[in-house]
Amino acid sequence: MANIIIMSIIEDVSTDVSGNENFNEEMEEEHGLLFPSGISFEKFRDESERVRRKLGYTFAMHDASGGEYSAMWMKDKKNTAWITANSLQNFANWREDFADDGIEYFTHNGHRMAFRHDNMYDEENATSTPVSMLLVELKSKDAFIRITASSQKTKEQLIEFFNQFKF
Repeated sequence: MANIIIMSIIEDVSTDVSGNENFNEEMEEEHGLLFPSGISFEKFRDESERVRRKLGYTFAMHDASGGEYSAMWMKDKKNTAWITANSLQNFANWREDFADDGIEYFTHNGHRMAFRHDNMYDEENATSTPVSMLLVELKSKDAFIRITASSQKTKEQLIEFFNQFKF
């Protein structure tokens, strides 16, 4: 019977991180981006979980980085939703930034919104997925909310989706 020797190598990567020329620059960029001042990440995450369960999505991931709160929900590969919240200050010109021929601007319950159909391109699989997007300006919360869903939804479906949140 042969003896098996297991060797463990511990590598100190702290010098790699601190030596990374872009590390400090990336941290400065992150510091300059503002999160929504009227919504805490805990509130965003809790509301995301409540609404996700109510709408029947089975899986979720949440993150707060890059000046953005985000959640991804899945029922299956064809039914996915992404919800992001940014500081409105970071998206002060959102109407111009998202402008294209297929976008529809409107007001709902006092909130400026926009709706459009789009395609998300997956470089890894070289596939394009049709999605629908609702953009919402929440001035009172200093927040810009973006809800993206596949399979495509109607404007009314995404507004109802948004109405579930209690920010």
